[in-house]
Amino acid sequence: MKIKFQDKFIEINEDFPESVSALLKKLNLSSEEVIVIRDKKVLIEKEKLDKDDEIEIIKVISGG
Repeated sequence: MKIKFQDKFIEINEDFPESVSALLKKLNLSSEEVIVIRDKKVLIEKEKLDKDDEIEIIKVISGG
């Protein structure tokens, strides 16, 4: 699994997370802080992941 996060690339080959929520937990990230994207589609926490996926994680910025 290849992951792009904040201009860095992470590769997970062993014990890859099987869901978006497991991925976020493994990377110590909160679903309230980031958006997870695969193939230009936003994924929800329950979404299943595959070892061959290419994932992009984007930090959410809010303001008022």
